[in-house]
Amino acid sequence: MSLQVLYNTGTAGTQTSQTLTPQDSADLVVFLTSDQGVNAPTPSGWSGTSGYFTRVSSGSAPLYASATSGEEWANIIASFTARSGTPTLVQNWGGSSGAWGSGSVLGGTSGVSTTAGNTIFVNLQGSLNPFAPPPTVTDSHGNIYQTFAVTNPVSGVAFGCYLYVATNKTSGLLTVNLTSGTLMASAIFNIKEWSGITSASAPTVISINPTSGSNVGGTPVTITGTNFVATPTVHFGSNLATSVVWVNATTLTCVAPAGAAGVVTVTVTNPDRQVGTLLLAYTYVPAYKSSEGFTCSAIKHGSDSSPDNLTVTGFLEADGINEHDVRAHLYDNATVELRAVNWADLTMGSIKLLGGTVGDITLHNGSYEMELRGLTQLLSTQIGSTFSGLCRAELFGGGASAVPIDVRNHWKCRLNRDLWVQDGAVGSSPDSITIVPAGSLLMVGSTTPTVAAPAGWFNDGLITFSSGVLSGYSFEIASWDGTNISLFGGAPMPFAPSPSDGFDIEPGCDKTIGTCSSKFGNAANHAGESAIPGLLQIGALSNSQLVG
Repeated sequence: MSLQVLYNTGTAGTQTSQTLTPQDSADLVVFLTSDQGVNAPTPSGWSGTSGYFTRVSSGSAPLYASATSGEEWANIIASFTARSGTPTLVQNWGGSSGAWGSGSVLGGTSGVSTTAGNTIFVNLQGSLNPFAPPPTVTDSHGNIYQTFAVTNPVSGVAFGCYLYVATNKTSGLLTVNLTSGTLMASAIFNIKEWSGITSASAPTVISINPTSGSNVGGTPVTITGTNFVATPTVHFGSNLATSVVWVNATTLTCVAPAGAAGVVTVTVTNPDRQVGTLLLAYTYVPAYKSSEGFTCSAIKHGSDSSPDNLTVTGFLEADGINEHDVRAHLYDNATVELRAVNWADLTMGSIKLLGGTVGDITLHNGSYEMELRGLTQLLSTQIGSTFSGLCRAELFGGGASAVPIDVRNHWKCRLNRDLWVQDGAVGSSPDSITIVPAGSLLMVGSTTPTVAAPAGWFNDGLITFSSGVLSGYSFEIASWDGTNISLFGGAPMPFAPSPSDGFDIEPGCDKTIGTCSSKFGNAANHAGESAIPGLLQIGALSNSQLVG
């Protein structure tokens, strides 16, 4: 059962009215006034007396709240029910008392037989300090009472009249006890038992999908929860969602409204005005991000197969493209799409102007110049190669031998990186190019994987941070002396790592056949021509030897 204060109306000596529409879905309304509803007029389309009225006809029904002299203010309270029949008054009992002292207990009429599942209403009216806490109601069945009070519609201060409502837990004799919160000069109470009011649980919101969308609105959202009923309303923050569809008791769909960028609470309200919320559930993302000082050249696009190139110039920004990320090569070969949009109405879609990858990036004082290369750049890539004594494959590149040839990396090392990489943690970092590991680093991947890595094992290798301020950053290793990892001076760490920051590290390869064979046992995949003589050897030969 859900009872809600619909209206708080009237001032002394006047009569006001409100209209209860079918959307309110109320089957029982209670006029809570200082005289316990005695002077509340019977509204059209309703039947009852003493402030308790049941709906007789469908459609909108005006409700009048009497506020004659001496009654001061009146509340209209509606009981929203999932009906299995018309609510019916079963019995009515009550009493009165003289003055109460603070903390005194007034016992209701005992020995009254009640039925489990019925609703117990307790009306209390008395001379009470409006700033004091209200009396509390308990009973012999352990029912939990919801409290309503007549309040001043301007100040919100309670006026000594209360309604307590509970669903009766068990059948049997019921004793109701009222405990005064403060001194009360007199009190009149009335207890009613009603049947035909079926409990309706409040909705709950468990999750939404997706959890973010454009701040211009229009994102379809699915809401998952419990106790959803037909024709609910959904709010994202204070904004009303559109196209709300009740799928079943656990699923709703809707379209997110427009809203200010940021995180908002999602609220589902059933027709009986019970509410379920999921705090900070949806993030409004700006539809676009303008860049500070962003300029670009004309797109170089030819009718032949020449590359489509574009140069972008802009200022480095802390929350955008920054110097540290560029120097860490985080944008190397990043995929880029350039699209034309109507920034005032992103629902119109976009037109793709250019697609490709990031090429050369040049840093100047506080700014950058980035080359965006079109897909035709691949057509000008050199695929063939000259003879060399050094291996042309990238260490751990190419994967298994069954992987098809990739024109961008057709020389394959075929070593499995997972077998050679190991985790570590920072012990200290004396400067921007030196890392001292917290523990021993081993010859992982070799025939002696538990032996400490000797000096030179990680020369030309790679260290990638997995936690801390450098998480995601990779650096090439210049040397390893068995204790310290030294990076190349031209690419120092932009931030100082903290002790215990995690990293993974892989050994390096100098590309020679000797290292490939003795260190990695991978001579069969060495992509070099170590047996071809060098220029000095060729020069030592006579002409007759060269010709003959």
